[in-house]
Amino acid sequence: MQQLEFLKKFFLALYSSVVFWDKQKPTAKEEIIWYAILGKRLLSCNYKGHHRVIEPHVFGMKNGGDQLQIYQIRGESSQGKILGWRRLKLEEITNLEILDETFPGRRKVKDLHSRFDKIYVIVAW
Repeated sequence: MQQLEFLKKFFLALYSSVVFWDKQKPTAKEEIIWYAILGKRLLSCNYKGHHRVIEPHVFGMKNGGDQLQIYQIRGESSQGKILGWRRLKLEEITNLEILDETFPGRRKVKDLHSRFDKIYVIVAW
């Protein structure tokens, strides 16, 4: 049983380091997101008129558009809720900056995240 748990954790860690990318040249915004996810660095940005500080967890495509699955740790939101999981459309993210602060990695979630059609990069454990 311990071997099964070890293998399960091993394959999850291996999967978490896999990067899927099919674009020729990433934009500056995409490069910042990649660097932040791979380095587990916090991002500061504006989204729908609200400033946010976020942990970027998954960058991928859903319904033909690039999106970022994040955990917001500081800032504002249109829902009034500061902390929590959100999915941001890449084209609506402005004033994106990488911060010196890091985060520990994946967060535990109660339920499964909503699915992506394609994953470009995902935060490692």
